[in-house]
Amino acid sequence: MTVCIAARAQGMIVAASDRMLTSADIQFEPSVGTKVWGLTNSIFMLTAGDAALQGELYPLVRDEIIEMIRQQPQKWMAVSEAADMYVKYYNQIRTKRATNEILAPLQLDLNSFLANQRTMSDHIVTDLT
Repeated sequence: MTVCIAARAQGMIVAASDRMLTSADIQFEPSVGTKVWGLTNSIFMLTAGDAALQGELYPLVRDEIIEMIRQQPQKWMAVSEAADMYVKYYNQIRTKRATNEILAPLQLDLNSFLANQRTMSDHIVTDLT
């Protein structure tokens, strides 16, 4: 179980996390590493769950944030914007993984599944969905 906590006091936020990492069904506590990753000088990402997935998500979110800051250096980014980026990339990766694991073995991708599901057995469509 991951423990991530944050507290705000006197204009500051203090955050902490355990170091136990999980990847698929393997759990371990590395001698170095963290589940707290900086996105900006005022926004940090505390992670839980699949460490490999988080490791894939972090650079995507970070790189988009860096580009936004480069384009608009005077704009202060809202935490909700960073959270929305995380959700966007999480959903992209989840869709890609589902397509590769579930649809590709059936010679389908998301578009072909959506286009052809009306001609498929209801049972197959339900199972795939």
